[in-house]
Amino acid sequence: MGQVRPWPIRVAPSRAKLPSIRIKLFLVGFGLLASALTLGGFSNTALSDPNLGEWLPTEQVAIIPVDAYLASYESETPRPGEQALYNLYRDQLARFKPLPFAAVADAPVQLADTHARPEANSPSPQRTRGYLALRYGRAFYADQDIVNGFRIAGDSGQELFAVGVGFNWGRYFGLEASGEFYESDLNDLSTGNKTGEYTVVTFLPQIRLRYPLMDDRLTPYVVGGAGVALTEFNDRTPAGSVPGVNVFKGREISFIYSVGGGLEYFIADNLALNFEAKYVFHDADATVNGVPTTADLDSLLLSGGLRLFFPGPQKAAPTRPPSAADWWNFDGSQLRPYLGLRLGVPYILDNQITPGFDLPTEERQQLMSGSLGFDLNRHWGVEFFVNHYETDVNATGMGKVAEFAIWNFGSQLRVRYPIMEDRWVPYLIGGVGAGSVEVNDRTVLGVSGMVPRFSADSFAPIFTLGAGIEYFIADNFALGLESKYLYHRNDVEVGGVKQEVNIDAILTSLGLRIYF
Repeated sequence: MGQVRPWPIRVAPSRAKLPSIRIKLFLVGFGLLASALTLGGFSNTALSDPNLGEWLPTEQVAIIPVDAYLASYESETPRPGEQALYNLYRDQLARFKPLPFAAVADAPVQLADTHARPEANSPSPQRTRGYLALRYGRAFYADQDIVNGFRIAGDSGQELFAVGVGFNWGRYFGLEASGEFYESDLNDLSTGNKTGEYTVVTFLPQIRLRYPLMDDRLTPYVVGGAGVALTEFNDRTPAGSVPGVNVFKGREISFIYSVGGGLEYFIADNLALNFEAKYVFHDADATVNGVPTTADLDSLLLSGGLRLFFPGPQKAAPTRPPSAADWWNFDGSQLRPYLGLRLGVPYILDNQITPGFDLPTEERQQLMSGSLGFDLNRHWGVEFFVNHYETDVNATGMGKVAEFAIWNFGSQLRVRYPIMEDRWVPYLIGGVGAGSVEVNDRTVLGVSGMVPRFSADSFAPIFTLGAGIEYFIADNFALGLESKYLYHRNDVEVGGVKQEVNIDAILTSLGLRIYF
């Protein structure tokens, strides 16, 4: 039984003749009695009015403060004997503040402009809202010896990427579809050599039970669900293909289930920092030297990240018309930091990177990019970026010899031009930085001696130039499309001879900017 909170509601003007003093006093007294019962714990039920965003009483009557109601009759002269009763109600008013109400059937009412509203950055767990969750962390196998003769390499866990979509259904309950990706080196225990890589991709529908605390800013929760996982052994090394040595194979879709918990803290109404620990129960079929076996893949997943809730606060329209002076206004009033996350496709312009070696055109690799930056004012911004992508390297006409990892990082200037009440923002971008290349995961062909050894591990300067457009779906979230040209020339060694290769690329990506 909760208390009904007062709302400053005023009676709309009316030209109708006011009722008699007896009726007025009866209604006022009835209102004071209702207030007393409310204060004493005999509260009525409540419902949420979506137009108000707050709680209102359910009675089908208008609610107004008693002092405002009585004041509307002070100009009338009460009949003999009623003045004392009138004064009594007036004297009792102070005892019931701030919750005195009078119920007036069919009275036309209107909310005052001063009614209370939630703070802009206050979380609202009562609402049913969708969200996107992005997390990064580590996966720890319960037993690194997943099958006899093979062991997961590394004691510090495997790199974990996770994404989830879901919704909070009211204050305590939520549903989420979560996906995790982690990949490990798999070593042969008899030799200690890496035989390949073992990949796990999970899909887990989950239930979240939440318990908001601290004015709903801090929310511990428990989570549990069941789903499926895809496991795959890939990138087999020469050591994993030696005759007479253990040979591991595994590609399987298996049933999994999980249980865990987490904690999230709202730094804005639609943005929460999140930490989660989850244990996944997982067995998968595999073969060792052609003999079926079961791999024990139970894992503890630890991750941290963000939850982005929708809908969020609307993008505010400009308070004044744009002017030329906005270009050079750097007083700090429009300074906004942001985090950018992007996924896309790199398109390397020259696939024949050096005589005898090429990059496959039929398999475009995934681009992952992140940035930290600032909008300095309405039109200028600056950011620090990191891009990463990998591609196979083939001996022309013979097949894959290795993988080619490309990193580049640097700083960029953004020139922005907001339009359509600042919701759409086209922009130009350009910058400088450094790039690096590395050859890894060599194949049997790559070490067989049948082709020259291809290697690289060096840095070189890079330049970027491009354009993009973003759309603000909330005041602090913007979805965007970006494409930029990357100038990148790097040294590699082919058969021990150093030479420069052209790996210029067009990087096209979709992304999200999160403003703070």
